[in-house]
Amino acid sequence: MTENTGRAINIPYGGDATTSTPGTDGSDIVFLRDMRKKFEEAADSWNEIFQEGKEDLAFLMGDQWDSEIKNQRKLEKRPCLTVNYLTRLVDIAIGDFRQNRIRINVRPADDHGDVKIAKIFEGIIRQIQNKSKAEVVYDTASEQSLKSSFGAFRITTKYVPNSFEQEIWIERIVNPHSVMFDPDARKQDFSDAKWCFVVDYMKKEMFERKYPDAAIMDFSGTSSGQPYVGWFEKDKVRICEYWEVVEKEIELVQLVTGDVVEYDATIPADFIALDEAGNERKRMDTKRVIHQYIVSGADILEGPNEWLGKYIPIIPVLGRECWVENKRNLTSLIRFAKDAQRMLNYWRTASTEHVALSPKAPIMVTADQIEGHEQEWRDMNVKPTTYIVYNGRTGDPVPQRMAPPPVPSGILQEASNCVGDIQTITNMHEAVTGQPSNERSGKAISARQRQSNIST
Repeated sequence: MTENTGRAINIPYGGDATTSTPGTDGSDIVFLRDMRKKFEEAADSWNEIFQEGKEDLAFLMGDQWDSEIKNQRKLEKRPCLTVNYLTRLVDIAIGDFRQNRIRINVRPADDHGDVKIAKIFEGIIRQIQNKSKAEVVYDTASEQSLKSSFGAFRITTKYVPNSFEQEIWIERIVNPHSVMFDPDARKQDFSDAKWCFVVDYMKKEMFERKYPDAAIMDFSGTSSGQPYVGWFEKDKVRICEYWEVVEKEIELVQLVTGDVVEYDATIPADFIALDEAGNERKRMDTKRVIHQYIVSGADILEGPNEWLGKYIPIIPVLGRECWVENKRNLTSLIRFAKDAQRMLNYWRTASTEHVALSPKAPIMVTADQIEGHEQEWRDMNVKPTTYIVYNGRTGDPVPQRMAPPPVPSGILQEASNCVGDIQTITNMHEAVTGQPSNERSGKAISARQRQSNIST
């Protein structure tokens, strides 16, 4: 992204492709109208994935009880305990990723490639990763995909201080739910995406200072039902980083050296290779040009800025992907273990509630045995004491404590079953979590750990 002061093309309220503002030919109006349409399409497509991801995140953070049940139990002054077993499994998966990091290796594509040049490129990439602290970037994106099914990071460039040179950087995207790719993209890395949005919000005062020429409308809410709904709110403005792929038609030419380059009229004729018929070796082709804009709903604030690459420099990191009826579905590591976790919370709460509401184990004594010591016996459960005095009489039984009612074994068994269900659903068994298991040899334990790593 290139920093600049930006421009603001003011689009009149309710404008369409047939209207124009002074100094424009109407093309910006068409562009913004199409951009808003794409944004609505992307929002509709990604909304369900992001909503489910937010629910997964909230669940991991401890919001694991149904709100109605929780409110009812609070009214009845009953506990709602949360024994969050899932965070441990997520941490184990993240820790395994950190111990076995993915490395970028550069190798010659064919026999004509130069191994030394490949090593140079590999060193450049390693330097970019080191200065960008890329390990933190990769950890963040992988953690996002594990917890909420979708993560992302970006490639960007920055000017070297006191120079006109730029360096490549790898950066985190802290809020992956701000990224919305073209829903028609089918490849897992979204390299075939035609456009992408990165959404942010800016306070009205800051927006006015940064873009003084931009239109600020709709803050009164008068545009209900119009194209700008959602872009302008009471005290903030939606700002989008909009990436667009433009396919440009170009002419290719082959040089006598064998190189194929884009045709330029300045290339001497004797530099161009000829085919068998004596004609210049030329053909038409398409070139991908990546443009970046900063837009509000009604203005082009900055851009177009050309990105010197073939792909949109936003990299997705997906959870489990499944296509159903031509629709992409993403799931997190814990998505299908939430019901087992809810049951675990319920049964552990039930066992705690049972013990808490059970009467304390009473002591069987006669009235004569505690005569004169009644207060000491009343305070024995609220004050620490090393002994209790009683009146021993010949033939009387010694004071005995009665056994408390046991916790029903069914409750404990159900809680244990829930833990097993969680491990089965996530495929992270005792050997993976460091607990004793049926495996006895180191080789068997490693095999079970490998099985878990493959599944996650």
